[in-house]
Amino acid sequence: MSVQRSRNLRLASDQCRARTSLVSQWQRTIGAVALLLGALTSLPVIAQEKTVYLQKNTDARSFDPHKIISRSVGEILPFMLDTLVTVEDDLATIRPGLAEKWTVSPDGLTYSFALKQGLRFCDGRTLTADDVSATFLRWLDPATKSTNTVLLGPLSSVTAKDHSIVEFKLREPYADFLIQLASPYAGIIDAAEAKRLGDAFAVQTMNGTGPYCWKHWRPRDEIAMTRNPHYTWGAGPYDTKGPARVAGVVFKIMPEDNSRVAALLTGQSDASYYVPWSSIAEIRKDSRFEVSQPRAFGWIAFLGTKLHRPMMEPAVRKAMNLAIDREAIVEALYAGEADPARSAVSPRFNGYNKALEARLPRFDQAAARKILDDAGWRPGSDGIRAKNGVKLAPVLVGYNTWRERLEAVQGMLAEIGVDLKLELADTPVAVARMLSKDDFDLFGYFGSYSTVGEVLQKYFLPTEPVSPFFFAKEQGVEVATLITAGRRELDPAKRTEYFDRAQELVADGSFWVPLTHERMLVVSNKTRVTGLKPHGLAGNGLYKGLDFAPAR
Repeated sequence: MSVQRSRNLRLASDQCRARTSLVSQWQRTIGAVALLLGALTSLPVIAQEKTVYLQKNTDARSFDPHKIISRSVGEILPFMLDTLVTVEDDLATIRPGLAEKWTVSPDGLTYSFALKQGLRFCDGRTLTADDVSATFLRWLDPATKSTNTVLLGPLSSVTAKDHSIVEFKLREPYADFLIQLASPYAGIIDAAEAKRLGDAFAVQTMNGTGPYCWKHWRPRDEIAMTRNPHYTWGAGPYDTKGPARVAGVVFKIMPEDNSRVAALLTGQSDASYYVPWSSIAEIRKDSRFEVSQPRAFGWIAFLGTKLHRPMMEPAVRKAMNLAIDREAIVEALYAGEADPARSAVSPRFNGYNKALEARLPRFDQAAARKILDDAGWRPGSDGIRAKNGVKLAPVLVGYNTWRERLEAVQGMLAEIGVDLKLELADTPVAVARMLSKDDFDLFGYFGSYSTVGEVLQKYFLPTEPVSPFFFAKEQGVEVATLITAGRRELDPAKRTEYFDRAQELVADGSFWVPLTHERMLVVSNKTRVTGLKPHGLAGNGLYKGLDFAPAR
């Protein structure tokens, strides 16, 4: 290992050593308690009395599917809202949802869905094609101020043809349309309730269509759901048609790593996909637990940029990409349970452009320093670079939960004379600022995707708030043209050509600073609950939980 690699590994390790030590001490301290509780949890559990306890690491501002796009929302919605179609954990195989069948016109512009019989909301009301139409019309309505209409692509109209047939018209073909209809944000809502409640919708309650119904949300504590007694139509990936085999599901909001580990070990939680990376190896040794993954998972941690900000010039972006030791971050902060990210799409993901390998950034701080020198950014007596009297001190907005990784990045950038300023906040506050303000240079963000087209359009189309081109649309014309052409192309080979070229432009322009491609590791206590099927859609590790059942 090189001296510089060793130094950066120590930099990253210093950020997580205290946490890892505390977690280990906590695990040892509660070990005896866990053994005692293990005996208690082996007692028979009556199926209808079982409530499954899961974990969240952050809360949300609302669970309105049309107004908030974040993991903290997307992981909850599939439990309470069903979609027209569902998707397997390969993020490719489309299965029935609320619709039993569908047809697509030869030109790819008209989609017609036939609903299953016997669909009902949680309050018992029959779900019809009018409810489907009303849901999507609300989503498209400018008055809704949706932040995620990009998922709908060129959708122009939605019409209930009769009680059970709904028709979607597109302005142009959209290859990803079906999988986007499986998105958590495409769940069918009670639009009349949403109109009646206004801002209180999905805050006070939400009359859903999924296997579980809203019970209560106590901010910063828990969101609880009860079994939907009317649910009998099933969802693609699951064996259970319904109703669910457990009484309910409760997501406990646990920001602290120690608390999440302790809750698992003592039986307070049944499963989690928020186990600290440093604890996974020890968890795997415990026979009570199973660690599993979905077949596909698109989830990237990255630093987004604001191209219109003076400090985000090409030389600075390229230098930052070279200065970050991603392998050190993965080894120290993820205990090896992630992949270094040099591109927007994971090399493990179908559609990754393998031809990019030779041109992607590799850790080289000497090269990073030279790029900044050549661009006129010269180190001062304090080691911080400056040009024309302005110090190279970009401001980064991020989540509190990202503190360790961002402090590791901060330390690595300091090595090349960049004085990164961190402004961190709780996730809902940070996300709101990222989506609505432009008083910062970079932001730390998670990107979820189920296809290559999705990651490109959600994060690089100039119309999207998290796109680097949102405030610099003229710089994104070529990328946007390729993404749009690929999105409308129905021939898979031609679509790949467009998306490959778009990936090349994104990489060559250093428009992002990719950090890590994360893995979805679902830890479940098999002595307490069975039927947990890992999934990766929109960061939701357990999708709908329809097969949950008490362990025998």
